[in-house]
Amino acid sequence: GQAHACRVRSITYTNSDVGRAIAKNGWGFKDYAAVCKKLNQANAAIEVNGMATVLDGKAVTWATVTLRDKDLSISTGSAGNALLVNSSPGMEVARANLSEVIDDAVDNLDIDQAIASLNSNRKKIKAAYQK
Repeated sequence: GQAHACRVRSITYTNSDVGRAIAKNGWGFKDYAAVCKKLNQANAAIEVNGMATVLDGKAVTWATVTLRDKDLSISTGSAGNALLVNSSPGMEVARANLSEVIDDAVDNLDIDQAIASLNSNRKKIKAAYQK
């Protein structure tokens, strides 16, 4: 991806393929600048789970993204998902599709709704701690 003034932070746990894809290719989702600004104002990072694998002779790549507080382990319930099945088998093919699938998953996430959900979860947790 091209260099941006605004940076979107990613959090990845599942496997190194996902982290490597983001590190190598950056983000390519729609309305990057606007989404990035919203995320940073909300102190939110994009949490990415995904996998590249070969199933039944096909290259299968999927990703699920949610928002997460940059500092606390508070996430949103709402998620964006994407799946890509390529008829040519091979881990290289599946891995090569990761960035596209991750960006599609972000495009499928309702950012405003996810930020509202994150803020609502933050309020609930604060209230619980203040008892």
